[in-house]
Amino acid sequence: MSNILLALHITYLIDRNNPTWAVLLFTNADGANIAAKRIKDKFTTALAKNTELSNLEVRLVVGVASWDPEKMENPYDLMNAGIKETEYDV
Repeated sequence: MSNILLALHITYLIDRNNPTWAVLLFTNADGANIAAKRIKDKFTTALAKNTELSNLEVRLVVGVASWDPEKMENPYDLMNAGIKETEYDV
């Protein structure tokens, strides 16, 4: 039996100067990690095919964070946790 990822998501533009987006997924941590891997794989494949971008440094950094009601008080806490997770993406 295959795993099916079903998630509702909302996309946010966080920083226009250094293009940074956030995606809020309504799924569990496993589903978010599956989605992140798929996005990174598709991004890498599409980037390799685009010769116009070969002279530019283009990176996709992904961080996955989950809402923790015991540690988080507002949406900014979740956003900051996600940003912090990008520091560990390799």
